Amino acid sequence: MVDTEEKALLARRIASALRHYGGFVYEDDLDKHSTVIEVIREAGVNLALSIALLDPRRRIYALIPIDRRCKVSCNSSCGNDPKCISECMDKCRSEIVAKIAEILERYARRAAKH
Repeated sequence: MVDTEEKALLARRIASALRHYGGFVYEDDLDKHSTVIEVIREAGVNLALSIALLDPRRRIYALIPIDRRCKVSCNSSCGNDPKCISECMDKCRSEIVAKIAEILERYARRAAKH
C-alpha cells in the first residue's frame, strides 16, 4: 500500500511533467502503474487523461491529456485554416494541461495534510 505522502509526491511529479512536457512518461518498475491510476482517479482527472502503453516488455506508459474537445472546437471555429487550427489547438491543450495540473496539485496538498 502506498502512503499519502508518496501519492502527493507522484501527483506533483505528474503535474510538473504535464506543465513542462505535455505528458508524463513512467516505468512500472519505478512508478507503479496501479499507483498512477489510483492517483489520477482520486484526483478526479482520470477522464481527462489517456494512458498509452509505450513498451510492453519494459512496461513503460505515458499519460497524455485528451484533446478531443479541442479538435472539435478548433475545427468548428477555424474551418480549413491550418494556421488557425494549429494555434487554437496549442492554446486549448495548454488550457487543459493547466487545469489538470492545478487539480493534481490541489490533490497533492490535500494528500500531504493527511
